[in-house]
Amino acid sequence: MGNAVSSKIAKQGLPMPGRTLGDLFYPSNPKLRQRCTDLEYDCNAFIKEFNIVKKDFDRLEKTVHEKMMAFLNSKGFDNLDDLQAKVEAVAEGEALENYKKMKEMINRTTVWEEALFAIVSWGSIVAPIAIGGLVAVAVLSGPVGWAALGAVAGVSLLLSLGGVAVAAIAGKIQQKKMKNAIKELFEDRLELQIQVNRLNVMKEWMYLFENFFESDWGTDDEATLQMLLGVTFKRKSESTMPLWKAEKAIDDLKFHDKNRESWTGADPPYVIPNKYKS
Repeated sequence: MGNAVSSKIAKQGLPMPGRTLGDLFYPSNPKLRQRCTDLEYDCNAFIKEFNIVKKDFDRLEKTVHEKMMAFLNSKGFDNLDDLQAKVEAVAEGEALENYKKMKEMINRTTVWEEALFAIVSWGSIVAPIAIGGLVAVAVLSGPVGWAALGAVAGVSLLLSLGGVAVAAIAGKIQQKKMKNAIKELFEDRLELQIQVNRLNVMKEWMYLFENFFESDWGTDDEATLQMLLGVTFKRKSESTMPLWKAEKAIDDLKFHDKNRESWTGADPPYVIPNKYKS
């Protein structure tokens, strides 16, 4: 993350952080200076939180994959393709149509998507009515469809960039440069909040997947599986979908600034990046 901090400072023509604030800023700009400091602090806090959650998510990813494969083997399948072939061989009518809709929404490019695919595919065999219910209430277009909408790519973005640039401590700078730094940090902070929220949502679902694969109870029983998919998954979708939306991140940040009594006079308007619109 250090390189990202340095790149932001270099971009604005600012000195490296660590010097005394009183030496770095014009006395006439205390509010701008404080806002830069607040935003920098927030960004660093979000990066720390993201890395903590990502570490847990990575652990879950490995565990879920292992348990998913053990689950498939216990049901007589070598892989997901075998499971898919079985569904397409036994499903018919509305059940088959619902399964086709589901397949279009899951790319199977990550463990998260594979786990979801495995669970819904198995449900299509044992409790096809539950799958129809999931499609009907648009659960599949909510959290189930997130990966297809770029969720996983979004979560990976932060790490692939080495983190967003997050430093704006400056000295002997013009007010215009200070405002530019605020604008960039403001946008970085929003992206980080969205990333943290979405990663937390995906982690919640990973725990649900893990519990499904390690608890063999009821997975062969239509009524139990229908309850699990039609109620538990539906409720999880309803509780996490609001957290996924970029608007939730904006609300969180507005509340945070208000609670901290931050001066926001130089902040730009909130604009949701296109990649986070859904």
